[in-house]
Amino acid sequence: MPTRRLTVLFISLFFMTACSSKKPAKTEKSVPEASPTKPAEIEPKTEKDDAEEAPAEEPEPLTEEDAKSILIGIWRVDVKSLGKKPEVDPLADDEEAAMAVQYRTMAMVAFEFAPDGRFTQFLGQQVLSGKYKIEKANGTVLHIKTTVAGRTSKVTVTVSEENLMLKQGDQPTLRLERGAPKVPGSAP
Repeated sequence: MPTRRLTVLFISLFFMTACSSKKPAKTEKSVPEASPTKPAEIEPKTEKDDAEEAPAEEPEPLTEEDAKSILIGIWRVDVKSLGKKPEVDPLADDEEAAMAVQYRTMAMVAFEFAPDGRFTQFLGQQVLSGKYKIEKANGTVLHIKTTVAGRTSKVTVTVSEENLMLKQGDQPTLRLERGAPKVPGSAP
């Protein structure tokens, strides 16, 4: 019975994030401040100068092996990516309090992928152990089969250097960031 309740909790947490409309914030490039110069010192631009100021090359895309090695470690739910207006229980008297509980709950959810195929789910104070196997890899998209407490699930994980995007079936996509989950009772 505890496993069933845990599974229901986990699935409901995924559904709570479904109505999140916030997209990851785009980072703005900082513009270096110009050093003070006198107008007489400014020289006209030439074609040679334009060639030297060509935009920097983008970093190389991740390879399949990179994606597999980045996957290893502990990944927690990126609570900031959940958005500001997730669906809240209509029976809740205080919507803000209900959302605060949701955020605190999701902050305690994390996943660990070990190099030897062990898989651990952290759900608050409950820790479930199992195993995982990468069934198929297509660049940075990994198709993973997990088995925890006798239950098998298939998830799709998109890997980047800073985060993972975890998708299971028709449930909402969870954005994960590297790090351990929050400990219950700790400050947010």
